[in-house]
Amino acid sequence: YVARKRSEGRTPRHILRCLKRFIAREIYRILTDPHPITSVEDLRPKRVALGMSMQVTANHCGVAQGTISRLERGINVNYDLARHYRTWLDQQSATITT
Repeated sequence: YVARKRSEGRTPRHILRCLKRFIAREIYRILTDPHPITSVEDLRPKRVALGMSMQVTANHCGVAQGTISRLERGINVNYDLARHYRTWLDQQSATITT
């Protein structure tokens, strides 16, 4: 981000101001719309039961395989990703059962 802004001719002060605004927006979003704490322990058993590989899941979610692994183990929980992943697993489960 910083390199891109510098190539656009922005000053370090402007770049820092933009980063601060971004952080403020993210914090505001989290404070005004907190995610309910949900367990991610069910994701791996669901995926394995459906016969889905971790790589297929990662490709669908648009993240690296390691990100899915850390999410499933509860090491690095991203609630937006977990919600997207769970919705996709539910859709796959519904497709297989019908």
